[in-house]
Amino acid sequence: DTPIGRIASVICYDADFPSLVAQASEQDVDLLVVPAGDWSAIAQMHADMARIRAIEQGVSVLRPAGAGLTTVVDPYGRVLASHRFEPERPLASIAASVPVHGVRTLYGRLGDAFAWLSVLGLGMATALAVARRVRDS
Repeated sequence: DTPIGRIASVICYDADFPSLVAQASEQDVDLLVVPAGDWSAIAQMHADMARIRAIEQGVSVLRPAGAGLTTVVDPYGRVLASHRFEPERPLASIAASVPVHGVRTLYGRLGDAFAWLSVLGLGMATALAVARRVRDS
């Protein structure tokens, strides 16, 4: 807890795991800091994964990257600032006004339960359609 909100952190690749970052929503985190060290082949993908976690959990994400892509994302997935690491210019800075109050999301509260209920509903609808077709044949 800080005067500006509740802050938490995961390190680099850990942000790719929804169940780990789900703890942020459970703890009503407002800002998730994700220090990272990527290489060019995965920089965009890992920055995008952090963006997905922001949307899922309703938190702003500050992802400083020692190499790769530094990004600042709001709880709605909007990229507020980004900077790609360039070896010839290793020192760089970005500035962004970051919302530090998270938002509650359905996924943040229910996790994968909603997805599993959707799969169950689809299975039931499929079974019903097959049963009707067999009955009408």
